[in-house]
Amino acid sequence: MSSKAEPTPPHRSTPTVLLLACLVILSTLWYPLPQPNRPTSVSYDHRAITINGQRKILISGSIHYPRSTPEMWPDLIRKAKDGGLDVIETYVFWNGHEPSPGQYYFEERYDLVRFVKLVEEAGLYVHLRLGPYICAEWNFGGFPVWLKYVPGISFRTDNEPFKCVVHVVCVSLEQRSGGSSLSSARDVEIGERGREDEESTSIAKHLESANTMSSFIWWIVGFYWVSAGGQTLTHDAPQLYWLCIVFLAFDVFFVLFCVLLACIVGVAVCCCLPCIIAILYAVVEQEGASEEDIHQLPKYKFRRVGYPERSANEISGPCGGIMTECGSNPPIEHVVRLEDAVSSVV
Repeated sequence: MSSKAEPTPPHRSTPTVLLLACLVILSTLWYPLPQPNRPTSVSYDHRAITINGQRKILISGSIHYPRSTPEMWPDLIRKAKDGGLDVIETYVFWNGHEPSPGQYYFEERYDLVRFVKLVEEAGLYVHLRLGPYICAEWNFGGFPVWLKYVPGISFRTDNEPFKCVVHVVCVSLEQRSGGSSLSSARDVEIGERGREDEESTSIAKHLESANTMSSFIWWIVGFYWVSAGGQTLTHDAPQLYWLCIVFLAFDVFFVLFCVLLACIVGVAVCCCLPCIIAILYAVVEQEGASEEDIHQLPKYKFRRVGYPERSANEISGPCGGIMTECGSNPPIEHVVRLEDAVSSVV
């Protein structure tokens, strides 16, 4: 009986399998992955407010966080969203956050950061109204009572003591917030330029990834052909063999050259940078401010307040007071409170 050899099933060569696997990885890498929350791009035109390039009609409503408890906030925000609101607006209640000069309070129903985060988690926008005067049927319009005892202050006017105090409380509010949710609620990008820059950056990253993956494919396939093909390639396709050898050698040389160049530049910077800085200082003769520049600076006299019964030698550490500019007529005074002396915010 004659026997026939069974035909061998078709199979793919190993380089082809490697190439297909690399292409699958490349397509996965190129596919745009879900992006994290980006800053909202807010602008406007002659017709409406635009958010992320789309015109929006925003419906807002007020939820004043101190008028309820933190346990009530999620339910209030949910009901506001179910009622069709897009924006939650609230004042910042200064007298609740600073009941005494320099004594800040952001706990319980005055936890503003927690309130803003809850609104953000609900998918709504926050309209934060800093004031400082808020009215809102709130005692003293939101001003702390101690504010009226600041020397020389005049409320809601172009008054230096008033502007100084408002500036300090705004800086303190930002520091207390940790720059998280309040910053995201405040630091929205104006116009479409930010979004366009992000899209350009995303395209550049995709192109960089594609270039890296193509180099990876070339190294895998080329190295396999050269190492596994051996004498078969030199006999059947000598030109292809030597072409792979040349390109692989060029890649190795290029990598080594870049590493060597980076080492040389690093050593040169570490060794020569002090000499360069010294030469630049010698050329421009930077010896600090001149006597004339120093004399042109304004001069102030400082007197402490709040310690009438204690002498100057008994007071240690920072303390508040009043700075009076010398030579001004009428005298120009600046109030420096205790927390200003600690944080150097004036």
